[in-house]
Amino acid sequence: MLLNLQTFVLLGALPLVMFVALGFTGGLELTATGPPHWDAVIPFSAGIIVAIFIISPAVVLVQLKSVRRQQIGFREAFDQGLHYFWRMLGLALLLAVIFVVSLILFVVPFFFMLRRYLLSPYYLVDRDLGIREAMRQSAAASKHHSGAVWGVIGVQTLLSIFNFVPILGQVVAVVCNAAYWCAPAARYNQMCKADKAAA
Repeated sequence: MLLNLQTFVLLGALPLVMFVALGFTGGLELTATGPPHWDAVIPFSAGIIVAIFIISPAVVLVQLKSVRRQQIGFREAFDQGLHYFWRMLGLALLLAVIFVVSLILFVVPFFFMLRRYLLSPYYLVDRDLGIREAMRQSAAASKHHSGAVWGVIGVQTLLSIFNFVPILGQVVAVVCNAAYWCAPAARYNQMCKADKAAA
C-alpha cells in the first residue's frame, strides 16, 4: 500500500469527487417536504457507480504492481486500466449475478463461488484474458490452492465484523481493510510463483 499510496489515494478520490458533486447539487439535502431531490440523486449515484467501475481495473493493476515491488503513477495506471474496462465490467456483472443467486439459494454455495472466482479480476488484468478464461483459470487455481484462498476470505470476513461496532469499530474496520487491501493480489502472486515453480 505504501509503495503506491499516492496512486491508490488519487484513484479512490474519483468516486469521492462524484459524491461531493452530488452533495453540491442538493441531491443529498433534506427539503421542507422531507425527501431528497431524487432527480439529482439518481443520475449522480449512477455516476459514482460508473466511476468505481472505471477505476476498478486500474486499482487491480496497482495492487499487482505493489505486491511485486513496482511503482506506478496515477496517469499510467488509469490509462492502462481503461484497456480492461469493458471486460472488467462484464466480469463484475456476471459475478454479481452468480453471487446473488448462490446467496439466495443457500449461503454455503455463495462461499464456494466466492472461493472459485475471488481472483478472477487479477487473472483478467495480469494475463489480459477474456471474462470466461479468467474465471476458468481462477476456479482451477483456487481449487489447487484452496487453503490459500480460504485464508484470504477468512481474514476479510473477520475484519468485516468490526463494522458492527458503532463508530470506533467502523474506524478500525476501515484501517484494517486498507492495510489488507492488497492481500488478494499478494495471494494471486504467490500462487502464480508456486505454479511456475511446480511446472
